[in-house]
Amino acid sequence: MLLSPLLLLPAVSNALLLSQTPADSSVPGVTAVLLNWARLHNVVHIVRNLCSEEVIRTVVVWNNNPRLHLTRHHFECPERKLHIVNSPSNDYFQARFLACSSAITEFCFIQDDDYLVRTDVIRSLYAYLSSPAHANTSTVHLLPPHEYLSTTLRTTFTSDGTVHTGFAWLGHGALLRRSASTQFLQLLGELGLSDWEMKMADNYYTILGNAFPVVWMDDGIPLDGTGAFTVGDEGDERNWDHITRALRYFERRLHRAEKNTGLDSSYMRTDITRTLPRPPAFDSFTAVCLGGKHGCTITSNINLNALSTFPLNSSATALNMRAHEEARRRILGPERAAWLLQHPLTNAVDLSRASAFRSWQSAAKGDYVLLDLFAPVRTPTMMLFVVDAPTARIIQNASVFALSQDGARWVGLKSDTNLQCLSVQGTGRDWECTLHVQGTDWRFVRVCVVHSVQERWTIFDVRVEGI
Repeated sequence: MLLSPLLLLPAVSNALLLSQTPADSSVPGVTAVLLNWARLHNVVHIVRNLCSEEVIRTVVVWNNNPRLHLTRHHFECPERKLHIVNSPSNDYFQARFLACSSAITEFCFIQDDDYLVRTDVIRSLYAYLSSPAHANTSTVHLLPPHEYLSTTLRTTFTSDGTVHTGFAWLGHGALLRRSASTQFLQLLGELGLSDWEMKMADNYYTILGNAFPVVWMDDGIPLDGTGAFTVGDEGDERNWDHITRALRYFERRLHRAEKNTGLDSSYMRTDITRTLPRPPAFDSFTAVCLGGKHGCTITSNINLNALSTFPLNSSATALNMRAHEEARRRILGPERAAWLLQHPLTNAVDLSRASAFRSWQSAAKGDYVLLDLFAPVRTPTMMLFVVDAPTARIIQNASVFALSQDGARWVGLKSDTNLQCLSVQGTGRDWECTLHVQGTDWRFVRVCVVHSVQERWTIFDVRVEGI
C-alpha cells in the first residue's frame, strides 16, 4: 500500500504537507519510519521485526533510491500495516520528519537500516513517552555505549540557563512525538536552511531544540554495515560541519529571541533564564532493560565521579561542542573511557550472565542503582541482583533499599529481614541477592550505598520479577 502522493512533494512544499494533518487527529500507537537507500536486505529484515510488534500501527518505508521501485511484495508485513513511499529523488534524512509529520499516530519510531532494535525496547520507549509524567519530553534516543558517551561529553550549557542543549543521533532508534517533528520542520523553514542542510536534518534536530536530549543506552543488534553514509574521516568531518552549522543557526535564533524579534518557534526553547542544575547526563547514566512485558530502565551514578569535575561552559565558548568533547575526554582519561565502554550499564540488563557492569573504583557513599518500571506496581514482587561475592557484601552490609512513586520521594525498606544473598551452586562466581517487595503502588526501586567500602561493583543481571 502506498502513501498519499502528497508525501512525494519536494522540500519546498513542506508547509503544504504539514497542513494536511490536523494536530488533534492522533490515534494510539506508533508509526515506524525506515529509510531505504542501498541495503534493502537489512530493510526487509527490520520491517519484518517492526511489523511483528502490536504497538506499531504503521510501518513506513521511505525509498530514497529512485533506481529501485519498491512494492509490498518486497516485504513480509500485513498490507494494512505497510506503507511505501518511492521518492523521485534522495531526500536523505529529512524524509524521516516528512513521514512522521504526516503520520496519524501521536508518536513516531525512526531508525537507520544498520541496527535491529528489539520490539521490547520499542515497547519501553512507548510506555515511557506516552506516560502523562513525561508529557514535556519530546524524544527519547537509543544509543550504543560509545555514542552515549559522546553525547554526554558534547552536552552544552551555560550557568545562566540560556543555553542547555546537546547532540544525539536518531539513527540507532528514537521515539518522538509527531508534534515535535512538525515543529522542527517549521523551524528549519523559518531559519532558511539550504536544501542540503535540510536533507541533513538529523544533525540539527537536538541542537535546535535547546533541551538536554533524553538518551537511553542500548546495544541494539548490528546488521550489515556495507555502504554506510558516514565512513571514515570524511564522513566525520561532514557531520561536524553540519553540527557547527546547527550551532550557528542556534546562536542566531537565540540572539533574536533575546531581542524579542521574529521567529516565534514552539520547537526551540528560549524562555529559560534562571540558573539550571548541572545536566542530568553528568550525574547518571540510563540504559533500557531487555525482556519483560512492560519494560524498564536502569539508572546509576556509578563510574561518573570524573564527570562531576566538568566545568560550566562560558558564554563565549558555549557553542564549541567539538572543543567540549575533546576537553572532557582529556579529563575523563583514555583508560576510564575505555572502561565505560567495556563494562557498560547495558550489561546489567541484557538478560545475560556472561556480561557484567563493573565499577572503575570501590563502592562509595551515594552510589546507587535504580530501576524505573514505568507504571505503579500493585502486586508482590522480587528484586533480583546477580552479582559477584564482593558486590553481595556491598548490597548486604553497606546499602539500603527504597521505593518511590515519583522518583523524588522515597520510602525505605527493611532489607535486613527481606534481603537474602546466596551463592549460586556450580558457578563458582555468581551470587543471587533477592529482596521481596509488597505491592504499594510504587514505580521506582533503588539500592543506595550508605557508607564507602573497599569492594567494587560487578553486576551480571538485575531485574524485578513478578510483574
